[in-house]
Amino acid sequence: MLKIRNDLVQDGELHDDYLHRRLFPVNIRLYQNNGHYYAMIHSIVGYMKRILETKYDDYTSLKGISGANIGVPFNIIVVKNASDYLVMLNPSIDYAKGNQQVSSNCGSLVLPKPIPVMRAEDIVVSYCNLEGRIRTFNTSNKQLSATLQHEILHNMGKLITDAS
Repeated sequence: MLKIRNDLVQDGELHDDYLHRRLFPVNIRLYQNNGHYYAMIHSIVGYMKRILETKYDDYTSLKGISGANIGVPFNIIVVKNASDYLVMLNPSIDYAKGNQQVSSNCGSLVLPKPIPVMRAEDIVVSYCNLEGRIRTFNTSNKQLSATLQHEILHNMGKLITDAS
C-alpha cells in the first residue's frame, strides 16, 4: 500500500486508490459562459499558485502541481516556468520523443528518497489557457518536460511509483 500525505486523504478513504483516479476535464464551454464556474476554476488556479509559492520544511522545491495533488476533481496543472507560471486546463501530451532517466519525487507521496523514472526529453502538450483558447506548448527543456509529464500523469491517475 502507498503512503499518501495525510492532508490529501479523508477518513475511510483507501490510501492506494485516491491518487489513482482519473480527473474530470474542465468543461470549457461552461468555463467560457458561466461566471460562477469561471470564478471557481480561477480560484483553484490561484490556490495552486499559492501552494507553489509556499516553502515546505519536508520538501525542497515544488516545481509543479496538479488537481490530483490538492484533491480537486479537475484536470488542471500549474508549473513554474522561469519567473512565471504555466497554467494548463485539460493538458494532454501530443508528442514525446527521446528518453531520459530523471530522479523524481512527489509531494503527494511520502517517499524516503527520489526514485528513478523515465521521461521523454522533448514533448508537445495541448491544453486550454485561462482565456479558454486551445494552445500547444513545445519544450525540450529536460526539467520542464519531466515536470509537465509528472503532473499530467498525476491527473490521469498514474504515479511515479507505477512507472518505476
